[in-house]
Amino acid sequence: MPMQSVASHVRRAIGLSAARVTRVDQMQFVLPDLRAADSGFMAELVDGRLPLVGGAIRIGTKGAFDGPIDNDTLRRELFSLAWLRHLHATRSADAEDLARRHLLAWSRSTARRSALAA
Repeated sequence: MPMQSVASHVRRAIGLSAARVTRVDQMQFVLPDLRAADSGFMAELVDGRLPLVGGAIRIGTKGAFDGPIDNDTLRRELFSLAWLRHLHATRSADAEDLARRHLLAWSRSTARRSALAA
């Protein structure tokens, strides 16, 4: 089957117009995160605990990114920002605000420039 035929078949199958995708190699697929979101995550975060794989971080007045973290696994999990999926799954204005505040704290943090954070 010629490449143009494949592209038009794929466009029709997923409902894209010809103007949006001209070749199959131009298509991008975004896969959903298959890990389950934790419904109790936001409550713990509001209470000052950031639960991560390998333990939890106590969030002080400065935020999660400014305190010392001795555990490399916790630091890696914190800086991956994958925990934000739990807030996204909540789909509330409060969760969105909380995520925004933590991302702003991350952007201001000097710790994000560490080799482990990269």
